[in-house]
Amino acid sequence: MREQRILALGILAMLFIPARGSSDLCPVMLLSGTVEQNTLTITFRNDGKSPIRTLEFNCNQVDAEADKLNHIHCIEEKAHFLPGSENTVRYNGLDFKPVPVLLSVKRITFSDGSNWKPSKHTSCQALKVRPETK
Repeated sequence: MREQRILALGILAMLFIPARGSSDLCPVMLLSGTVEQNTLTITFRNDGKSPIRTLEFNCNQVDAEADKLNHIHCIEEKAHFLPGSENTVRYNGLDFKPVPVLLSVKRITFSDGSNWKPSKHTSCQALKVRPETK
């Protein structure tokens, strides 16, 4: 009788306590970035198990002198970033000031249609990109 209760409690625990597996980990690792003239370049790696179809970043210019953040729309739609691959994306023709840009992952859609967003329990490492100095 006691063994049955222990077994039942173990099964209930497995069903109701979320596993800390790969789905909790950020599927994208930001590797590097540059800001030059009117171009922002971001290099990242798909650390997930599925190809990425859409990838959206939070791209915020940090203007300390003006004491504000300037949000820039950075999204890759209709992409095909394979698992394990390093990829570089560029955003051209934007009004980039020579100030740092704070990058983070906002939203990911995988090729199977499933989505991933950072939460208070799971987030991706942010990357601060400083302008090139000459």
